[in-house]
Amino acid sequence: MNSHTVIEVETGRVCLGGPGEVLHANALGSCIAVVLHDPTRHRGALAHVMLPGAAPVSATEPNRYAVNAIETAITLLETEPNRLTAWLVGGANVLREPEGEFLCQQIRDSVLTTMAQAGVAVRGRSLGGTERRSVLLVVKTGEVYCSRGDGPEKPIHAEIDEERKP
Repeated sequence: MNSHTVIEVETGRVCLGGPGEVLHANALGSCIAVVLHDPTRHRGALAHVMLPGAAPVSATEPNRYAVNAIETAITLLETEPNRLTAWLVGGANVLREPEGEFLCQQIRDSVLTTMAQAGVAVRGRSLGGTERRSVLLVVKTGEVYCSRGDGPEKPIHAEIDEERKP
């Protein structure tokens, strides 16, 4: 991966990447990274979602919200949603507070609902629990790697890795 250009995707941002690039989101707590990949065109998008639902009209950063960020990512990829593969990473209650779990669940539900309504199948996910995560997409190959806490980055395959308890 050293020969690739790494694009850091900050909170509330959506970035597009091509074959020579890696999309990366770091320190995902309650936020969820929505990773989309078009395997036929070797393009990818990563949305760093912070809040559930759709942005209010007055929002200055609408891509902080699940609906807006996912719509933006799909639009940037310029393809039919059913041609995309997707992974979801994050949504952890890192502060281990009951209120935090409620917000995390709202974000997870909003992202999953928006993905289903858009017609994008989720291939793998690492959601919930209490550990922060990071994620990266090697755009050319479509490989997705995730780390938990201070652990190493490991590939995400088709597994579902979901914890619901704070």
